[in-house]
Amino acid sequence: MVHFPKNLLKRLLLLSLAAYVIYALLGRRFLDAWRYHRAVCAQREHLEVKIKRYRLQVAKKRYFIRKLMTNADFRERVLREQVGYVGEDEYVIYFREEGEHLPNTEKNVKNF
Repeated sequence: MVHFPKNLLKRLLLLSLAAYVIYALLGRRFLDAWRYHRAVCAQREHLEVKIKRYRLQVAKKRYFIRKLMTNADFRERVLREQVGYVGEDEYVIYFREEGEHLPNTEKNVKNF
Protein backbone atom coordinates (compact mmCIF):
# COMPACT_ATOMS: atom_id res chain seq x y z
CA MET A 1 0.00 0.00 0.00
CA VAL A 2 1.19 3.51 -0.86
CA HIS A 3 1.43 6.00 1.96
CA PHE A 4 0.80 9.70 1.25
CA PRO A 5 1.78 12.57 3.54
CA LYS A 6 -0.95 13.62 5.93
CA ASN A 7 -1.80 16.98 4.39
CA LEU A 8 -1.34 16.06 0.72
CA LEU A 9 -4.87 17.01 -0.30
CA LYS A 10 -4.57 20.33 1.52
CA ARG A 11 -1.20 21.02 -0.15
CA LEU A 12 -2.53 20.17 -3.63
CA LEU A 13 -5.52 22.42 -3.08
CA LEU A 14 -3.29 25.31 -1.98
CA LEU A 15 -0.96 24.72 -4.91
CA SER A 16 -3.81 24.74 -7.44
CA LEU A 17 -5.28 27.86 -5.81
CA ALA A 18 -1.88 29.59 -6.05
CA ALA A 19 -1.58 28.57 -9.71
CA TYR A 20 -5.06 29.94 -10.40
CA VAL A 21 -4.26 33.25 -8.68
CA ILE A 22 -1.00 33.58 -10.63
CA TYR A 23 -2.82 32.84 -13.88
CA ALA A 24 -5.57 35.35 -13.03
CA LEU A 25 -3.03 38.06 -12.25
CA LEU A 26 -0.51 37.39 -15.00
CA GLY A 27 -2.58 35.61 -17.64
CA ARG A 28 -4.03 38.79 -19.14
CA ARG A 29 -0.61 40.40 -19.26
CA PHE A 30 0.82 37.32 -20.92
CA LEU A 31 -1.90 37.36 -23.58
CA ASP A 32 -1.37 41.06 -24.21
CA ALA A 33 2.38 40.54 -24.43
CA TRP A 34 1.88 37.62 -26.84
CA ARG A 35 -0.40 39.69 -29.08
CA TYR A 36 2.10 42.55 -29.04
CA HIS A 37 4.91 40.12 -29.89
CA ARG A 38 2.96 38.77 -32.86
CA ALA A 39 2.23 42.30 -34.12
CA VAL A 40 5.90 43.26 -33.82
CA CYS A 41 6.94 40.09 -35.68
CA ALA A 42 4.49 40.84 -38.49
CA GLN A 43 5.76 44.42 -38.73
CA ARG A 44 9.35 43.13 -38.78
CA GLU A 45 8.57 40.78 -41.68
CA HIS A 46 6.94 43.65 -43.57
CA LEU A 47 9.99 45.87 -42.99
CA GLU A 48 12.35 43.09 -44.07
CA VAL A 49 10.46 42.83 -47.38
CA LYS A 50 10.77 46.59 -47.84
CA ILE A 51 14.49 46.45 -47.04
CA LYS A 52 15.00 43.74 -49.67
CA ARG A 53 13.14 45.86 -52.22
CA TYR A 54 15.23 48.95 -51.39
CA ARG A 55 18.48 46.96 -51.53
CA LEU A 56 17.53 45.74 -54.99
CA GLN A 57 16.84 49.34 -56.07
CA VAL A 58 20.23 50.44 -54.70
CA ALA A 59 21.97 47.59 -56.56
CA LYS A 60 20.25 48.58 -59.82
CA LYS A 61 21.21 52.23 -59.35
CA ARG A 62 24.82 51.33 -58.56
CA TYR A 63 24.93 49.20 -61.71
CA PHE A 64 23.48 52.10 -63.73
CA ILE A 65 26.05 54.55 -62.31
CA ARG A 66 28.94 52.14 -62.89
CA LYS A 67 27.81 51.56 -66.47
CA LEU A 68 27.35 55.31 -66.97
CA MET A 69 30.90 55.96 -65.77
CA THR A 70 32.59 53.20 -67.78
CA ASN A 71 30.61 52.78 -71.02
CA ALA A 72 30.80 55.74 -73.42
CA ASP A 73 28.08 54.44 -75.78
CA PHE A 74 25.68 53.97 -72.89
CA ARG A 75 26.54 57.42 -71.53
CA GLU A 76 25.79 59.03 -74.91
CA ARG A 77 22.51 57.15 -75.24
CA VAL A 78 21.43 58.29 -71.77
CA LEU A 79 22.40 61.89 -72.56
CA ARG A 80 20.39 61.81 -75.78
CA GLU A 81 17.30 60.14 -74.31
CA GLN A 82 17.05 61.78 -70.90
CA VAL A 83 18.77 65.14 -71.31
CA GLY A 84 18.11 65.83 -74.97
CA TYR A 85 21.78 66.08 -75.92
CA VAL A 86 22.54 66.96 -79.55
CA GLY A 87 26.00 66.64 -81.07
CA GLU A 88 27.83 69.62 -82.59
CA ASP A 89 27.32 68.45 -86.15
CA GLU A 90 23.67 67.45 -85.69
CA TYR A 91 20.41 69.33 -86.13
CA VAL A 92 17.04 68.91 -84.46
CA ILE A 93 14.03 68.95 -86.72
CA TYR A 94 10.62 69.45 -85.11
CA PHE A 95 7.54 68.15 -86.83
CA ARG A 96 4.28 69.69 -85.78
CA GLU A 97 0.65 69.36 -86.49
CA GLU A 98 -1.57 72.28 -87.41
CA GLY A 99 -2.07 74.69 -84.54
CA GLU A 100 0.76 73.22 -82.45
CA HIS A 101 3.48 75.64 -81.32
CA LEU A 102 7.15 74.83 -81.67
CA PRO A 103 9.55 75.18 -78.75
CA ASN A 104 11.46 78.44 -78.64
CA THR A 105 14.72 77.04 -80.02
CA GLU A 106 14.84 78.65 -83.43
CA LYS A 107 18.59 79.21 -83.33
CA ASN A 108 19.06 75.40 -83.28
CA VAL A 109 16.36 74.58 -85.84
CA LYS A 110 16.75 74.88 -89.60
CA ASN A 111 13.53 75.54 -91.47
CA PHE A 112 13.28 73.57 -94.68
